[in-house]
Order: sequence, then C-alpha cells, then structure tokens
Amino acid sequence: MDFSYSPRTQELQSQLARFMQEHIDPNEQRYWDELEANTQAGKRWTPLTLIEALNCGRAVVATEVGGVPELRAADAHPDALQRRLVIDLGLPRNVDPAVAHVDGVELLDLETISKHAPLEELNATDEARAIVGDAAAEFAARAAEQSVTPALVALRSHVFAVLDAEIARARDRGDSSEQTEAALRHLAGVLLHTPSVRARDLARNGEADTFTEAANTLFGLDVDLHGRAGLTALPDTGEPAAS
Repeated sequence: MDFSYSPRTQELQSQLARFMQEHIDPNEQRYWDELEANTQAGKRWTPLTLIEALNCGRAVVATEVGGVPELRAADAHPDALQRRLVIDLGLPRNVDPAVAHVDGVELLDLETISKHAPLEELNATDEARAIVGDAAAEFAARAAEQSVTPALVALRSHVFAVLDAEIARARDRGDSSEQTEAALRHLAGVLLHTPSVRARDLARNGEADTFTEAANTLFGLDVDLHGRAGLTALPDTGEPAAS
C-alpha cells in the first residue's frame, strides 16, 4: 500500500510551511506578549490585534481556536481578496464550510486534513470506540463472574467440611498421617478446579443461575439465585463413616 502524501496534500503542506516561516515564527513572542497583556487587563479572550493584522491582506488566514468570531462565506468575497488559504484547526470549526466554495479561497480544516493526510491520530475514532467497547465488555464479563462467587465459596466450604470431618474420624482411629491429609486436601482442590472454571464460563455467558441451581441440587447447598449463601448443616453423604 502507498501511504505517501497526495500531490494536493504536499501542495497544502508547502503553503502552510511558508506561512509558518513568514508569519507565525517571527511573531510568536508578540503573540504571547499581547496575550499576557490582555490577561493582566482582564480581557484574556479578546481577539488579538496581532491576529487581526496578520489576517488583513494576507494570502493566508489563520483562525484562533475559540478566539475569534466565525468566518463566514460572505466575509470571504473574492472581490475583496487575492487568492487566500484559510486555515481552521478549531473544534468546533471557526470557519463556515461554504468558504471553500468562494472563488480564490481555499479552506484547510481538520476534515480536509483527515481525508488527504494518512495520519492515524485523525482517523482513530473507530479504533478508540473498539478499545472502549472491548474494555467495557471485559468489565461486564468480570462483573458477571462475581455472581457465582457465593456458590463457589459454598461449594468449596462444603467439600472441605466433608473432608475435615473424615480426616477427624481417621485421626480418632489412629490411621491418619500428615502426608495422607495433605494428599487428600490436594485432591479436593484438583476436583474443585474444573467446576470453578466452568462456573465462571457460565457466568460470562449469562448462565450463572445454571451453576448455582446445579450446585444446590447436587450438594444440598443453600445459595439463592441472587448470590446469597445461607448456612446449612453438613449434609448427610448417605454413607456411614469409615470405622
């Protein structure tokens, strides 16, 4: 792909560069001095006489962002002007788009620049929207995951409560060891991993209630569909304790 500037863009660049060298750079200090004087006099937003002087009889008209009245097509009548380039970098615009249709007048504004110059910064709206959209979707998904947290906590508490009860019985019989207990706790964590992952996947897809209902049914938990876990007695496994 060819990302080079078009001839029209190069022509506008050249005009703009000449304008900067001839009128902007030599008057930069005068601009700041007058702005400071106006500020001290309590009239900071008064149009600067320097800008007005530069606009009179010049081949290039530059508008201040928010600093001067809008330039309308009627103000740019060709009988009163030589060939002029009007530069408007304001948002919102300071120059009526109809100025571009006046004979002898060319308008360089942000819309024109975005069409002719391959600058990503001026065409980043869609990309910015996509980034914000992705971030919002991820935030919503993470928030949805939180809806199954009470059910996961209840399930984990239930499993480890059953495990602790069995370990206590084994200790009473004298046939338990630290290595056996550690292995059993590790096994319980491994068994809980897949249900935990599946629960979060269901929540991201808006099906958190499916997991909560299944956990309540299979393990006798008491977690309502709004994510509040109740306290229940240790459920009967239906099997006698090992002796």
